[in-house]
Amino acid sequence: RSGNVRWKNCHRDWRMRCLFDARSLIMHELVHGLGFEIHHFQQAGGARSCAESDRCPVEERTYTDQYGSADPDTGLLTDTVWVVVASRVLIKAREFFGCETLDALPLRGSKQLGDSSRDNHWETRILNDEFMAYGEGGQISAITLAMMEELGHYLADYSQAQCMLWGGNQGCEFVET
Repeated sequence: RSGNVRWKNCHRDWRMRCLFDARSLIMHELVHGLGFEIHHFQQAGGARSCAESDRCPVEERTYTDQYGSADPDTGLLTDTVWVVVASRVLIKAREFFGCETLDALPLRGSKQLGDSSRDNHWETRILNDEFMAYGEGGQISAITLAMMEELGHYLADYSQAQCMLWGGNQGCEFVET
């Protein structure tokens, strides 16, 4: 896959903010190129798909969602989204959110930028500070390092993870609603 990057001209008073935005954008796109996307998650461990693997780091789950489609039986708006169930990721997410019972961390459900944006990013509502979400954040978290490690090609140095504030120690309800 290839992508396009548009650079904007920065007014001299905004130069530092533009440099920060550019750094985050470049890191974000590089990490996509290194494997942070749903197709690579489904093929983790050398399988061609999750159906062929007993250690798939993601699975599909159906949730009640304001952006979903009406379920013909219940009339509720539901949506099927990919969630991360990988053990390394869940360990880091449980620590960060303060939720020992967390059993899945959702990838982006809504299609704000079209179908290609779905499932290739963390859910922004939950991980707004994270550079692999669509928020304003530029923080490289231990959660993303763990996800990259789950791909089977990388060994993370968690001492390099950056501090996030959004969602920290907010508990299970913050993540699961």
